[in-house]
Amino acid sequence: MVEMEREGSKRMITSKSGCCEKIIKKRKINGKPVQISAEASEFMSVILDDLLNEILIRLPDFQSIIRCSTVCKRWFSLLSQPQFVRNFAHHHKDYYIYNPLTGQLVALPQAPTNQNNAMCALVLDCTCNKSESRIGWSNICPMNKFRLLQICTPRLIQFQTDSIFNVSIYCSETGQWTEPIDLLIPFRLHGWRSWFRQAVVSDRVAYWLLPDEDGYVQRIVAFDPFKGTDNPQIFMRLINLPVGFGRGWRTMAQFVRLGLVQGRLRMSRLTKVRDSTFNLKVWELIYSDHDDNASSNFWLLVHDVKVNMKNTFRHVIIAFHPENGDVIFLLNDFDIYQYEIGSNKFEKVFNFSFADSPYTKWVKRSLHERLHVFPLVRFSLGPTQIPMIPASI
Repeated sequence: MVEMEREGSKRMITSKSGCCEKIIKKRKINGKPVQISAEASEFMSVILDDLLNEILIRLPDFQSIIRCSTVCKRWFSLLSQPQFVRNFAHHHKDYYIYNPLTGQLVALPQAPTNQNNAMCALVLDCTCNKSESRIGWSNICPMNKFRLLQICTPRLIQFQTDSIFNVSIYCSETGQWTEPIDLLIPFRLHGWRSWFRQAVVSDRVAYWLLPDEDGYVQRIVAFDPFKGTDNPQIFMRLINLPVGFGRGWRTMAQFVRLGLVQGRLRMSRLTKVRDSTFNLKVWELIYSDHDDNASSNFWLLVHDVKVNMKNTFRHVIIAFHPENGDVIFLLNDFDIYQYEIGSNKFEKVFNFSFADSPYTKWVKRSLHERLHVFPLVRFSLGPTQIPMIPASI
């Protein structure tokens, strides 16, 4: 198919071949006619997928990937593959702090450890009036500084029941990363990339679930990056599960969720009792810096109810309402519902619609693992600037 178009001094011939178009343009530059040939398009029509992947993973960001995916069906197919996403993340190892409200983007220096299997948590230092937050909680506060906590894949010690974390911290005041340190966890971890990455940050402390090698939650790990890494017993703490949490299959990580309500850490467990009937329990952590043993006595049971809902393929708690402790959000198959605890009232708030393709089948199977919720923090005087990195870095 050949098309010809005349417009003033511009002449364009388009010939469609494969997924790309051959374009020849004639235009005047500095008063002289210049022809732009179609060698580039011809090259793209014969290039192998492996080489094209190597070119595309060098795109600067995900926005560029989205734009390039609209070029043709072939590019869209390549850029939509899960393996390409993993390769792209592996190739781009830089960290950025981004404020979506202001568009501010701050590049961080390269971390001292391998980032291929690292998880991160951004911990903000917000100066709030603690006495006021006890009476009427508000998440409105100015941001002064931050820490970026990087945790690499735990190493398993052969013939032992322990795991080792490799941890580094970025400090916004110095613009530098700390030297990485190793921290010991007294049991073997498994499947941590699916569950460990769901960090929840409350009052300058980052929390993660810790499932063992069989996928059963054993404890919660808490990191306070503002206390430094000189004293690991203060920097990292292991918190026991609450009394009455249950044992066996009831403690599987897929049934447990961490979240925030009015700035306080909460943990939920949703388990099936019988067809269409589920047991929902919610605890709130009463955190104490002086609790060296992290006793379970510091958990407060706030909800223990039966929930009646349609017995579908998958039902998972995905989030707590940030201000209303009686409301949670549930993923039921591919629908998100807002549920008012105790009233058995469900309101559908979102539906995931997927086209029928091999890629979407993979996404649908793992949606409950890959769906993450990020609570928004409101600042006192509107969106504030991210603290700048020292000029010497």
